[in-house]
Amino acid sequence: MKRLLAAFAVLCVLSFSSAEAAGKTKVLTVDPVMELLVRFIGGPYVETASGWSWGEDGSLTAARSVLMAGSGAELPLIALNPAEYEEFMISAHRKGRRSALTEAEKKRSGVQYLFTSEQKIDRWEYFYGDPANLPFTAQRIMDVLAALDPGHYSFYQRRLGEFNARLRSVLISGRGRLKNAEVLCFGGWYIPFFQAWGCRVSVPDEKELALAEALVRAEKPKAAAEIAEKLRKGRVVILDSSLDAKKRAALEKFAGAVSFIPGRDTDLLFFIHHVVLMTASQLDQQKK
Repeated sequence: MKRLLAAFAVLCVLSFSSAEAAGKTKVLTVDPVMELLVRFIGGPYVETASGWSWGEDGSLTAARSVLMAGSGAELPLIALNPAEYEEFMISAHRKGRRSALTEAEKKRSGVQYLFTSEQKIDRWEYFYGDPANLPFTAQRIMDVLAALDPGHYSFYQRRLGEFNARLRSVLISGRGRLKNAEVLCFGGWYIPFFQAWGCRVSVPDEKELALAEALVRAEKPKAAAEIAEKLRKGRVVILDSSLDAKKRAALEKFAGAVSFIPGRDTDLLFFIHHVVLMTASQLDQQKK
């Protein structure tokens, strides 16, 4: 993992060097969903990297070196709010030996906060999971990019309009496909997503959590299938990246669970539409 993170940091340096040569604006983000939003609004005029990223197994890793890539701490950095920036810098420190920012980190130039500390954001994953938060977040990203690169303001403005139009379309499509569908969400990220589409959303209680644990330990397919049926109860099981990899694999294999973790090269709105289609497909399969 350390070698992968080091390689990723090197790639960021090379990428940013190419971006500079191509006249692109280089922007860092703290979290990977913010990076997807910046890449959507910025299009070909922006080059990005994110401090937090998802691995192939869905685990979240923090690479402090990424935020120091290219021209170092002078690169523009976008965070949701000061709390997110602080959480990242502390989590990126090896073995969690720190509990506060250094003076240099506190005074880091180029940090752009979309929201103030007074605007409560529990967790960045859950924040983006609520579709209602996306339009004004995209608006503030557009404002930041336009301030960094005023020459392409009209392009960023058009991309913002496209983002909002496509988001409305995805929400309308989602409500048409998933209204009144029953889903069981492991992890909180997708709860507001499915509520926005009119689903009847539940979270696992203690008994259902125990069933998920039993599913991991099940040795025979027949026993696993019986456990999965008790857990599913006609619902589509939805997983996010916060779930343990072994548990996620068992739920996918035996309970038909659907796991959604966006890739770095993903179009965010295409990904949201993909969530709708995959969930609807799973519903159709369970009805047969």
